[in-house]
Amino acid sequence: MSAKKLFTQEEIYILSSNKYVYHVTEQRITYTLEFKQLFLDSLNHGKKPRQIFKDAGISPEILGTIRINDARRRIKEEAASPERTQTTKREICIGTNGRSCKKDLAERQTKKAISKLEERVSI
Repeated sequence: MSAKKLFTQEEIYILSSNKYVYHVTEQRITYTLEFKQLFLDSLNHGKKPRQIFKDAGISPEILGTIRINDARRRIKEEAASPERTQTTKREICIGTNGRSCKKDLAERQTKKAISKLEERVSI
């Protein structure tokens, strides 16, 4: 079992509404390419990872120290990898098994829009 805590449904909702969060489940969170680029730029300008997440509107308290440190390590590794650099240039999202960002983004936006409409109807 992982030392990371599971996200609650409320935390998943909060995280998934952030424009820098690509996908989130109880166990895992994936960030957008835009966030990863912002993260690296901010890190290179001396910002601490926790502050970068906070400035991006992603609660460090929800993520926890382990996830923040893991994200820092993974983002730096992805940026240093020649394969990831080429993939990034082709606009393919990291962590989506080669699926197109545009296709995945459209699916996510549609699902979010449906969810918001369902919430309005139930109110």
